[in-house]
Amino acid sequence: MFTDSEYYTSVNGLHEDANSNRAVQMLWVYNVKYHYIPFRIGHFMPNIEALWFHHCGLKKLAFENLHQFPKLIYLYARKNELEELKPDVFNGNPHMQWLDLKDNKLKFIDGEIFVNFQQKIWNLNLRYNYCVDKHFHG
Repeated sequence: MFTDSEYYTSVNGLHEDANSNRAVQMLWVYNVKYHYIPFRIGHFMPNIEALWFHHCGLKKLAFENLHQFPKLIYLYARKNELEELKPDVFNGNPHMQWLDLKDNKLKFIDGEIFVNFQQKIWNLNLRYNYCVDKHFHG
């Protein structure tokens, strides 16, 4: 469905009940190599509430990639190559409640990341990252 292109001009897929991309609320990507979440996906799927990038080689989560999903509640990015999260990474996602970044290479997470959320995070999984691994002496 996708290639690791910086910008997309269209997105095609099969939808139930004759729906369109505008009705899509969850995007699941598994074992497809992306270094970042592609730009403009939110343009074609403006109602995304959940993103799942599992084992995709993500190296970057940044404001410029995530602000296109203002309704985002769930972000699942397990088994990727993330090393850093900038303080503004979720500034465009005030409804975030579920964040799973297990099994990445995060070394540091700035507490400012969570300041702009309108609700409490009810699931935060950072296991198997350097920042929480008792064996990391950075």
